[in-house]
Amino acid sequence: MVGLGNSRRGIKSPPLLVAALVACIIVLGFNYWIASSRSVDLQNRLMELEGRMRRAAAERGAVEMKKNEFQGELKKQREQIDKIQSMHGFQIENINKIHRGEKEILLNNITINDQLIQNLQENLKTLQRKCEKLQLDVNRFQNNQTNLQRKLSFDM
Repeated sequence: MVGLGNSRRGIKSPPLLVAALVACIIVLGFNYWIASSRSVDLQNRLMELEGRMRRAAAERGAVEMKKNEFQGELKKQREQIDKIQSMHGFQIENINKIHRGEKEILLNNITINDQLIQNLQENLKTLQRKCEKLQLDVNRFQNNQTNLQRKLSFDM
């Protein structure tokens, strides 16, 4: 019997096989490098989009707070208008009962209250326009946030 491995001097790999293995290792290394750089780019993009989403959410919150503030002012203005209008009606009823001199004083009060009502109604209209504008801003921010979420979902 011949001893194991004694009859051969050593197995040499064919040079073509070695070259193919080296080429595969180079290709795999290059692919790994490309994949890792793409992964870093995507992570950076993801962090940027998350930052945008946070900013959009903060802006949306600020717009919501302003909207609520204007709605509170709007409610106060309406209450004042209702109160003044009820006072106005009460004063008109009392004019018929009061003497002539007192009627003039009340008429002056009524004209002043009418002017105040007109000013408050103008303020009310202005606040309503601002409220509508803020509502449009809220809708725009919600659409932007939805678009960012879609883009983020797509990028992921």
